[in-house]
Amino acid sequence: MTTPELLLRGPDRALRRPRPLDLRATVAGRVHRQAARTPGRTAVWDRGTAVDYAGLDAAVRRHTAALRAAGCASGEAVLVQGPRSATAIAVLLAMESLGCVHVPLDPGWPAERIAEVARHCGATRLVRHGGPAGPAPRGLRLVALAEEPGTEGVEGADGADEAAGLPAPRERASAAEPRYALYTAEFAGGAEGAVTAHAGMVNHLWAKIDDLGLTSADRVAYSAPQVFDTAVWQMLAPLLVGGAVAVVAEADTAFPRRLAGALDRTGATVVELVPTAIGWLLDRAGKAAGAPPPGSGLRLLVATGGELGPELAARIGAVLPGVATVFANGPVECSDDVLHHRVRPADLAGARIPRGRPIPNAVLSAVLPAPDGAWRHAEPGEIGELLVQGAPVGLGHLADGVLRTGAYLRDTTPDAGPTGLAFRTGDLVSFHAGEVRYHGRADRQLALPGGRLALEDVERELQRHPGVRRCAVLAAEHDGAPALAVFYTAADPGDPPGERTAVPGHPELRLSWTLLPVLPLTRKGEVDHRALR
Repeated sequence: MTTPELLLRGPDRALRRPRPLDLRATVAGRVHRQAARTPGRTAVWDRGTAVDYAGLDAAVRRHTAALRAAGCASGEAVLVQGPRSATAIAVLLAMESLGCVHVPLDPGWPAERIAEVARHCGATRLVRHGGPAGPAPRGLRLVALAEEPGTEGVEGADGADEAAGLPAPRERASAAEPRYALYTAEFAGGAEGAVTAHAGMVNHLWAKIDDLGLTSADRVAYSAPQVFDTAVWQMLAPLLVGGAVAVVAEADTAFPRRLAGALDRTGATVVELVPTAIGWLLDRAGKAAGAPPPGSGLRLLVATGGELGPELAARIGAVLPGVATVFANGPVECSDDVLHHRVRPADLAGARIPRGRPIPNAVLSAVLPAPDGAWRHAEPGEIGELLVQGAPVGLGHLADGVLRTGAYLRDTTPDAGPTGLAFRTGDLVSFHAGEVRYHGRADRQLALPGGRLALEDVERELQRHPGVRRCAVLAAEHDGAPALAVFYTAADPGDPPGERTAVPGHPELRLSWTLLPVLPLTRKGEVDHRALR
């Protein structure tokens, strides 16, 4: 199917933040040069072992040689399965050096799911390191790599000497070269993998460096699941400035006590978590009277993957004084986050934390359909759909080995990035004095006479009830009229919400309440509305 062309009408009201960057430079090449300057500086802290830049660079070159010998070639999609570790970082950099498309898998995925992902992206090889044993699923060639960090040979001069005869990583890549394809943990048979271009990845890494103020003194927690875009910047951004990556093991992210302990042990200074996990940490800190707060070495907490409410943002300031908070948002189709917002005291009094301003080299517009089938820029304060142009926009979705661009538009404007595409996010936003405010998802709107109601707004209002700890709302119908199905967990069992509870401004909406012990969550920590439905 032909990708429609982006046609924008009316006065240009896009938000831009240009920044000159070399979007063809490779991260592996930068690590190689850093290793030459500071070979003994710690690059990765993994399971109590400090892996220095010389050792990481040596591992990248060894894995590059091993993957090349196994037949991995430029442009080929290669599945990679293994735990969070320094080896995972080295393998990602080796894939970049070879020009392969990195397709990470969750360590716990069964053979059936792996085979389905392989069919979607056209992969024929599965690279494993330190992960599950056993043969590869039928039709895949297994490439086994040693899990080196913390055992033999990655750290220190010995590992570097072993790789001395191997070629250095390549320094340049094509800006539009596909770098990785991500299939989330909720992948099902019909899902497609979002493909990020090299330029989009590099641009996002530098956006994190700029907006989070990353330096060689930072140690960034690598805590995100491999299949999420968050993991990419956690693995790579600190390496561009001579900083360190602090690996947080899978087992340490499942429970608040273990996560808090892991952050302390690794000495992480910058951590990105979903709001649910942030709430866990704050709850844990409230129970540990007299003890240092979890992650007491933190200077910056990044919230992503869900709504950061003013109440939670205020709790962060109260429990972790001196720790700054950044709210980050963006779709996987646009190389992860396209908006950053450093939370201000004034934000805590509003109904929603602003989404902030665009990252460098992202062009953001709020658009509405125009009468001629094109799009027009929304007026200041008017709500439209968020459109992304520029360097962050990806290449499309991989399905049955073919790139598809169903949610994209062909961008022939001067704002087009290396992929030549623009992306419709489905987020409803308005612009106020150069700042983006969020109004819910276009696909989570309830149609009402005279307008539409964002279900995220309803959830936020209903959670103000003293008997509601957390809730999720689905559109429903009662006697042919719009209604809402509310699933909730109890904050005060003695004060349950009842028939008299109503949505402010919409008393006519019938609410059906269902009490659950817990709300189903995705692995990213967001409410799983699909499971509720």
